[in-house]
Amino acid sequence: MHSLPEGFAVGTAWASDQAGLGFFVLLTIALQNIPEGTSVSIPMEAAGFGRAEQFWAAVGTSLPQPFGAVVAFLLVDLVQALPPFSLAFAAGAMLALVGIELLPQALEARRYLSVTATSTRSAAVPLRDARGEPRWGDGAYPRSAARHLEAE
Repeated sequence: MHSLPEGFAVGTAWASDQAGLGFFVLLTIALQNIPEGTSVSIPMEAAGFGRAEQFWAAVGTSLPQPFGAVVAFLLVDLVQALPPFSLAFAAGAMLALVGIELLPQALEARRYLSVTATSTRSAAVPLRDARGEPRWGDGAYPRSAARHLEAE
């Protein structure tokens, strides 16, 4: 459900004028794909599927990402005003996933305090960023991305 919008985010970030943004978004999406693939393969292991089947099923969950990245990259190259809308679409898809799948599961487990704290923290970070405060130390990027930017 959310793999294609993740690809849109990667393609939009690579096409944007913001130095280092493409690498940063690609890295974060790639890192979150690891537990996502694991969450696909663990139930398959329990059901008796082989390792090759588990691997290809996990890879298959992310197949729309490269397609979305290429489409977004080409569209942003053609329509310069598209990046905010493309990134907003990807963010909206993630929020929809949380609201449709994750939030109901957390509430069923009666984890009210955890849900409230996580929701509050998740809303506070973008609000803080909107005020212009840097998210990591003195810069706007984590140290690994900052090193990448310095190399360019």
